[in-house]
Order: sequence, then structure tokens, then C-alpha cells
Amino acid sequence: MAGDSLRGKNDLTKEEIFNLIDELARLKVFSVCVFGGEPLCRKDIFDILDYLMKYHFNISMNTNAALVTKEIAERIAGYDRIKGLCVSLDGDTSEIMDAIRGEGAFNKVMQGIENILSTQSLSVLLSVTINRINFRRIRELALLGKKIGATGVRYNSVFFGGSAACNSKELALSPSQHWEVIKAMDLAREEFGGFISGSYLQEVDILKSLKTKKPELQDVIKVNPCGAATKKCYIGPDGWVSPCELICNVRAGNIREKGLGDIWLNSEVMKSFREPIVYSLKEHEKCIGCLYKRLCYQGHRCSPYYYENGLKIEETACLVD
Repeated sequence: MAGDSLRGKNDLTKEEIFNLIDELARLKVFSVCVFGGEPLCRKDIFDILDYLMKYHFNISMNTNAALVTKEIAERIAGYDRIKGLCVSLDGDTSEIMDAIRGEGAFNKVMQGIENILSTQSLSVLLSVTINRINFRRIRELALLGKKIGATGVRYNSVFFGGSAACNSKELALSPSQHWEVIKAMDLAREEFGGFISGSYLQEVDILKSLKTKKPELQDVIKVNPCGAATKKCYIGPDGWVSPCELICNVRAGNIREKGLGDIWLNSEVMKSFREPIVYSLKEHEKCIGCLYKRLCYQGHRCSPYYYENGLKIEETACLVD
């Protein structure tokens, strides 16, 4: 469940969000993640959190921490089912972080993290999106996480929704940079163990498993369903429902027009995400006999919405020089 601000003309009202929470309870939803945008931009965010506490949801919350004062941190700490916050941090110095998120961002976030941890009851998980600006700071970000007392650092790849869609050339890793990140993540896991997590470690494991395999000469590749529309969905601040927060532009229905249960069960968009996608590689002959194609096509079902022809094709993301 996403929140952003009260300035949006189409944002759900507090009463509409209350009705949605009631429906989530009727549908026996187990977990609710409150994120954005930035949920703390909503002036009524604590009214919403209070209402969530009426029910027995597992509740998590994502924030960039820039708005987290000591008072706000203490208030969040007062909710016994919010044990910690996932905080976006994309640089270990102001020079790097501010280049990504704007002047002064690093200092604001670090102060917010300090306020969160000062409660003694809230933990912090750092969430890092790896891009062209920060990709050589993997170890340094883990060291910063250790220094401030975070529970861990999660490294994410860029998905080009929201503002990232307008800055893809500046953010997307080149193939050589991608390899550099994979190698750095392997070394970081040796040093930091379970303190670090994220999709790049899955790539490390896939690459290691491929060392004992021979290339398969198949001209199709199947991408199986992920958690989108099977274990979770995204509800935007304007009421639009999507299979996953990474593809909020893919709309399955609006809760102002239909109930969430109806959208979940009957939307053709949601149904499509529960079936495998089979891609033909006939137009991408370089992929057919490539050992690494499992690495290139593995993972989220988001690829059809971010790559030309629905594929991570060799012109944009090939890992073989």
C-alpha cells in the first residue's frame, strides 16, 4: 500500500483508505507494507497507521528517512507491530548520495537513521539501488551499515519505473559494470555473510551453478511467475492496483470502481502474471547457445515492461562482450 502526498488531486482520501483496510481484513490479508513515494509526506499517515493497528496485519514500512524527526521516530516506535524500517540509502558519502537524490539528501537521511535507532526499539535495514553512480561502493555501503548499527544491507537492481524511467541512460549499468558488481557482491558476501542480501547475490549463485553445465541450444526460454499477483500486489495512492510495486504503471483495476478481491481474482492483468511467459529467441541467435542466458532472463516478470520487445536483448543487457 503506497502513500505519497495529499497534494495529488486523485489520491485516496483517508476514509477511502480506511475502507480499503477493512477490505484487506475481510480478505484475510496477512501482511501490509506501507511505502511510497514517501509515506511520511501524508499528513494523516499516523491516522492510517492507527487504523491498520485495529487488525492483526504484519506491518512493515519503507521510508527515505529524510522526514524522520526524533518525535516521528518515537511515534513509530510506539506501534508494537512495526519492529523496524527499511530505509533507502544509495550512497555512503554526501557526494554520491546527493548526486542521486539531490543536495543535502545524505545528511538528512543519516540524521533520520540516527533518530530511528535512538528509539532503541526500531531497527534499520538499508536498501540500496545499484546504478552507474554508486556501483563501485558496495563494500563501503556495507561498512557504513555495520558502523551505524543496521541489521543489514539489501542491494537492488534498477527497475525503470517512476523517475528512473526518465534517467535510464544515467542509471543503467553497462555489461562490464554489471560484471564488476557481480564480482564485488561475491567478495562482499565472503566478508559480510548474511549481513548483505539482494538480487545480485542470486546472480552470483546462478553463475556458480553454470560452471558445471553445458550451454543448451534451445530457441525459447520460459520465465516462471514470481510473487507478483501470486503473493502480493501494489495499491497506489490513487487507488490503482498493479501486480507489483515495480510495475505500478501496469494497471489491473481501481479500487474506487471494483473491490480489491474482485480485481485480485478476476483481472486479466493479474491472471496473466500467474502464467509463465515463453520467449522466442529466434530473432536473438546470439542467445540461443549462450551459457549465460538463464542469468539474463531470470528473475522478475517486469522485463516485458522495461525492455524493447519484452526481452533483455543483447543490444541493451548482454553480459557477453
